[in-house]
Amino acid sequence: FQMAEISATGTITNVQTKFAYISSGKGSVFCPLAAAVDSLEICTDMTEKYSIGDIVHFKATRQSNKNGCDLRAVNMTLSSKSSVYKGLESGDVERNDIIAEITVVHETLAYGNNEYVGSIFIPGSAFSDGNAKRLNWYIMPGDLLSLKITRQAEKNGCKWRAVTAEIYHYPEPSRGTGVVISLSDTMAIVQSELGIVRCGILAWEGGTAGSGESLHDVISFGSNVVFETMELSSDTSVATRWSLLNSGLNQNDSLSFRSSHVDTKEMHAQTVTPIERMVINCMSKSVKQQLYDQIPLIEKMLNEVDLL
Repeated sequence: FQMAEISATGTITNVQTKFAYISSGKGSVFCPLAAAVDSLEICTDMTEKYSIGDIVHFKATRQSNKNGCDLRAVNMTLSSKSSVYKGLESGDVERNDIIAEITVVHETLAYGNNEYVGSIFIPGSAFSDGNAKRLNWYIMPGDLLSLKITRQAEKNGCKWRAVTAEIYHYPEPSRGTGVVISLSDTMAIVQSELGIVRCGILAWEGGTAGSGESLHDVISFGSNVVFETMELSSDTSVATRWSLLNSGLNQNDSLSFRSSHVDTKEMHAQTVTPIERMVINCMSKSVKQQLYDQIPLIEKMLNEVDLL
């Protein structure tokens, strides 16, 4: 029997030679030295790598309140954004570059969440006057806001209050080309000049061939592809649209998402986009990926709708 692992982000509150404690939204976490260093790394003192206030990502399993903690870390790594957010727990009273997801909206106030600072109270006065009167007409749960926040005495679980707020606009798509280095029926892993890119079947725009139910029908290991991705992390990004790289296309040309696999019947069927496909295309990349993870066969269903 294997205990379920919990993945979350937290802040180191105490670090010693052989262990550390993490405060997180999941509760207090005990982290032994073995969970905090790579198996090939020689490190006998956690204080050489970590300090109080560091933001870390961890995986943990539950334990019986040992060491005052209900969770024990099995893996811990320093967040790439630790230096940006570290001051939030060590004395900074104001920040103006926080991106938060709306969780609750009322007429004159809202609440948001940022994975590093937790819950944020957002009064209507943080918005421009025209939008402060009816927030529930202006924003909804799931929207992203760009906030300037300030500390407050904890109230309703919020240690932070928004001073200014505006809708966060996604950056322009990053575009690139790469080579397929791993392939399954529903996902291709692409090595590119922008790093590793995950290209899912829902974002494929290169037409179909064969049964059209698998990426194996349209591409293969080693295929050259072109993609757009909305936001890059330090490790992996997710393509919002991608296709085979057309022969002769170079990096200075505008990217093309046409494919030789598209036949006349399919092109005719795509003249009018079905409402189901339009709904999918309007989703954010995170929602679309979650939908794909939970319902792997949804692309097959959408393809059947496209051909009606």
